[in-house]
Amino acid sequence: MTFKNNLKLGCAFAVVIFITTLSWISIAQSAEKQIVWKMQSVSPVNAKEYKWMPEAFAKNVELLSGGRLKIELHPAGSLMKSDQVPESVSKGVLDCAHTYVSYFGGRVDGFNSASEWPFDAHPMQAVMWFYEGGGAAMMREFGKPHNIFFLGVSPFLPEYVHSKKPIERISDIKGVKMRAQAIAGDMFKRLGASVVTMPGEEIYPALQRGIIDATEYLSISPNFDYKIHEVTKYIIGPTYSGGQSIDWIVNLNSWNKLSDDLKLIVELALKATNFDYWNKAVPDEKEVFATLITKHNITYIEWPKEDVKLMYAARTAAIKERSANLPDFKRRVESQVKWAKEALGYGTGTID
Repeated sequence: MTFKNNLKLGCAFAVVIFITTLSWISIAQSAEKQIVWKMQSVSPVNAKEYKWMPEAFAKNVELLSGGRLKIELHPAGSLMKSDQVPESVSKGVLDCAHTYVSYFGGRVDGFNSASEWPFDAHPMQAVMWFYEGGGAAMMREFGKPHNIFFLGVSPFLPEYVHSKKPIERISDIKGVKMRAQAIAGDMFKRLGASVVTMPGEEIYPALQRGIIDATEYLSISPNFDYKIHEVTKYIIGPTYSGGQSIDWIVNLNSWNKLSDDLKLIVELALKATNFDYWNKAVPDEKEVFATLITKHNITYIEWPKEDVKLMYAARTAAIKERSANLPDFKRRVESQVKWAKEALGYGTGTID
C-alpha cells in the first residue's frame, strides 16, 4: 500500500475515532439527569432588564450546558416578595436568584448595602472590583456560613429620585415620604425625608395611593418599565449613586452538586450576559430619558452644586455610621476604596 493510501486510511480512521468520541460524549451527556434550578428575579416580567439579564442568563446556561442545566425562571414577586429572596436561597427554597443581597443585610454584615458604592469612580466599578479587586473571594466568604454561593454581579446604571412633587432644593426634601433602602435610605433620612422601605414591586401602588411621595429604586429605564412615570411628575438629579450592581446568588448545596465544567459554564454565562446587557442598557437609558421628557411630560430638576455637596456629606456620614457598627461592611468598603484608588485613580483630584 502506498504512502498516499496509508495517509488516506489514517485520516479516515482519525475521523471515525473523532465522530465516535463525539457520539459517546453526546450519549453520556444525554444520559445525565437534567438538573433544574428554580430562580426568582428582582425584575418584573415586562421589563427589558428581565429579558436582558435573568432571561438571557437562563438561555445562556441551557445552551452552553447542552441542556444539562436548566433554569426555571420566575419574575419579581411571583413566588415571594423580593425582600424574601436571599433568605429563600439560603434555605434552599430557591436554587438561585437575580436579586439584591442587601435584603439579607440584617443577617449578614458584609451583604449590608452590598449593591451600593460609597462613591462614583467609574460606572463599572462594582463589576471590576468583584472580578478583579478581590470582591469575589470576600463576598463568597460572607455568604458561605449562610449556605450562599455568591456567583457574581451585573452592572447597573446610576439612580435618580422620582417624585410626585417638585423637590427644587435639598431643603425641600424635609417631610417628603420617600421609599429608600440601605445607604440611600440613611442618606435621605439625614436630609430630612420620611423614609419608608419596601420591595420594588410595591412602589407603584404605594405612589398611586399616596403612601409615598417619592422613590429611589433603579435607573431610569427599568423604572420606566415599572411605569413609575405614570404616578410621578419629576426626576430629581444629579444621580446620588454610581457604579451600582445587581447580585446573583446560588444555594451552596445546589452549587456544590454541579460538576466543575457546569460551574464554569454558569460563571461564563453570567459574564456573557453582563457584556450584552451593558451594550444594550447604556443607549437605551438615554433614549428612555429623552422619551420621558418629550412624550410623558416629566420634568427634570437638577440640584445646585452646594446641595450636591450636602447630599454626599450625608452619604459619607451614613457610611461611617454603618462602618462603626458592622465590621464586615467596613472591611468591604475599605477594600473597595483601596482598590478604586489603586486601579481607577479615585481621590486623585480628577476623580473624587
